[in-house]
Amino acid sequence: MEKNKRFHLISIFFCVFVLMTVIFIPVQAAEFRQDGLLESDEVIDDDLFIGGDTVDINGEVNGNLLVSGNVVTLNGKVNGNAIIMGNSIHVTEDAEVDGNLFVGSATLTIAGRVTGSVFSGSASLLLNGTSDIGRNVYYGGYSLETAEGSQIKKDLFAGIYQAMLKGSIERDIKAGAGAFELSGSVGRDVNVDLGIISNESDQSMAFMKNMPFMQNPDIPDTIPAGLRISDKAAIGRNLTYSCSKDLSDGIQSKPGGEVVYKPISTAETVQERGFINHFLMWLIDTARKFITLLILGLLAAWLVPLLLKRTEEQVRTQPLPSAGHGALTVILGYLAAFIAAGIIFAVGILISLLTLGGLSKVIFGVGFSGLSLVVTVFTFLVSYGSKLVVAFMAGNWILSKVAPSAKGKNYWAMVIGVILYVIVSSIPLVGWIFALAATIIGMGALWLVYREWRKSRQIPEKDLQTV
Repeated sequence: MEKNKRFHLISIFFCVFVLMTVIFIPVQAAEFRQDGLLESDEVIDDDLFIGGDTVDINGEVNGNLLVSGNVVTLNGKVNGNAIIMGNSIHVTEDAEVDGNLFVGSATLTIAGRVTGSVFSGSASLLLNGTSDIGRNVYYGGYSLETAEGSQIKKDLFAGIYQAMLKGSIERDIKAGAGAFELSGSVGRDVNVDLGIISNESDQSMAFMKNMPFMQNPDIPDTIPAGLRISDKAAIGRNLTYSCSKDLSDGIQSKPGGEVVYKPISTAETVQERGFINHFLMWLIDTARKFITLLILGLLAAWLVPLLLKRTEEQVRTQPLPSAGHGALTVILGYLAAFIAAGIIFAVGILISLLTLGGLSKVIFGVGFSGLSLVVTVFTFLVSYGSKLVVAFMAGNWILSKVAPSAKGKNYWAMVIGVILYVIVSSIPLVGWIFALAATIIGMGALWLVYREWRKSRQIPEKDLQTV
């Protein structure tokens, strides 16, 4: 069990490392588009950043591709790595990615060719019968399905509820699943951890059927928990499964090697449940943080671009003064709110003692309502505004290195900065340090920009004398 935990953690950090490596690939420039369309006769001899509600990539990209959209369809060729974020993503039969494919989505369908590896997190992943993955598939989500005719040229690593595997996997499968069905071929070993199989599994299935994402027509129906190896399945070497009970009745074909059953004891089950629960909570919190910051960041880039530019310049040119002012701003801000609440309460009581009871109610109502509004705005800036300032600065810095001609692209700078901030701040044990640093530096920059704005609004004393 401890080996499995280490394996999952190493896989997670490996994926993060590879993603960060791809993001920081040095190039000379890049092309940015917001129309969501690359025509079939277009060739981009550069990295391409493209976004829109509906995105169609029909042409050829001789570089890396980064896409953000609701519905994304990849029909063309990418001679580099592809990073795609969206709701519904389709890599069609005509598509080819000559590199690695990174996807974050609700549903992902791959029917084309990927010469490298696929890294994906989604509710469902379907490899159609024409799909051809040149290296490995790393997948975390609800449902994984590989159709007959699909090919994974090396290994499959998955953390899922259900797997329905009918295609070809040339080397190994290492998976953690609740329901695992195999009717395809595996060249070497199958190692699957099924956890607890009991009467509670039926209740879990009923619960999952009512989850919101299950209303998506592209999500496959829930299959029963357990292990089912079809008589059509071919396993080159060993089949190893860990479970709370023996599931040998579901194994209809004999592997080339041995069938190894590893019982899970009660103590191990409780320990693993705790680990999985903590990991899922961490994953949910990270996703919530990313979505919240991304929405607020894009709104800020749209509504207050000048403020973002000024605060970014403040962080970039004066990071230490920003940090010092930020720490004081946060401490003194909440201290001032506490003192103001005491003053409002004292004034209200004093007026009440002077027999002006009706006026005291007005003071309490208006005073505490106004203070509550101020504290809410201040807390919003501390919790989100400060992080967005630092994220925007980091995103702009990255764009200045990988795409110097794209320094003014506020939206992509914000997207890249938010991704980087969420990755760094979500690292266990040390992520809070980066989050705290971003808070105090960002708040300090906001305060210094506000102070400069106030100074610019003041009329010089000599001008007042002239008036």
